Amino acid sequence: MAIDKTKTHSVGNINSAHIVTIPEVFAGEDLENYSLVELDHEDGKRVAKYSTGEGKQYLLAAVEYMYEGEDYIHFFPGKDEGVRVVHLEQGFRFETSNFDIENPERGQKVAWDADSKKFALATEDSTGTVFEVVNNSGTANFGVPLVRLEVQ
Repeated sequence: MAIDKTKTHSVGNINSAHIVTIPEVFAGEDLENYSLVELDHEDGKRVAKYSTGEGKQYLLAAVEYMYEGEDYIHFFPGKDEGVRVVHLEQGFRFETSNFDIENPERGQKVAWDADSKKFALATEDSTGTVFEVVNNSGTANFGVPLVRLEVQ
């Protein structure tokens, strides 16, 4: 994981006991953790890039390795780094700070906004996977607001 202490990066947690990951995936560009990605192949490698809403979507949930004095919010998956990509199965739950929803409330429908590269309230024009807000998780141990989403 790359580190950048000059800005706050996205963080999150997986809240489901059963997850299905895809092995040997590399970041095709600098990415924010707990974002939606699509997979492609470049130079013989499987790469993850931000979801455009056109292809199959996966959750980027890369694992951070930290040392004393470092915070989760300073890490991001840098280009060409190995990443953990998770299948979005119905009922799968996770928390993310990568959202643009003012005062999220239980039951709201959420989708990936490819323009802002954040989760936002679903609209008639939303494409791809639909999520439901199941909890406004507060800040947990990360010090930034989190929202818990469930795949519908």
